[in-house]
Amino acid sequence: RVPTSFTIPVSERSHEHRIQLEHAPAMVVADPDLSVLMDVELDQPAGWLRAQITHRSLSSRIEAATALRDHASEATTQTLERTASDPNEHWSVRQAAAESLGKLGELDALLRVREATADDQPGDRAKVTAAVVEAIGDAWDGSAEELNALVESFLEARAWSYEVAAEAMELAGRHGDASTLPLFERALGYDSQHERIRRGTLAGLEDLGLAEGIALAEPFT
Repeated sequence: RVPTSFTIPVSERSHEHRIQLEHAPAMVVADPDLSVLMDVELDQPAGWLRAQITHRSLSSRIEAATALRDHASEATTQTLERTASDPNEHWSVRQAAAESLGKLGELDALLRVREATADDQPGDRAKVTAAVVEAIGDAWDGSAEELNALVESFLEARAWSYEVAAEAMELAGRHGDASTLPLFERALGYDSQHERIRRGTLAGLEDLGLAEGIALAEPFT
């Protein structure tokens, strides 16, 4: 189908405009080139949003990836996972897709996305993986033992991303327990630019809320 564009004049606080089309649209995108300073809220079916996530406009793809978190379905999960895993997609769209997977509780999909980033360009890999770690915090439903193993594997990423390691310690704070304290103690010993790993570790200790964590944090406060 040939894309159809409309310019809608709006001169009042409230405005209604109706457009007659020959066929149902595949998607509806408002101001894809961000020409107008405004907040846009569109109530759209999931199918339109899944189509929009391939639109030429970067902002439209981000909007679609974000909006799909309110449309749980197998098709939505597949679309978001595919988008978050795509090395040819802009990292900001991939981040938005990962965040939505977290809000939808799709832990398995996020773990697959994590594996898919292994061959990305270094900058993209760091940005997308950090978003995946944060999203795992929203979706996590595993045991403390599983969490500790996952966090430890993310800590190894400090060789190529301080942000990923820091996000891992914040994840540990959200879902860890006393068995996670050795990881906090180890992470506090890691140097990083702007103390990013220690700051993430201290934030995680605060969320963990264990008295034993206070002694670990005291030398750095």
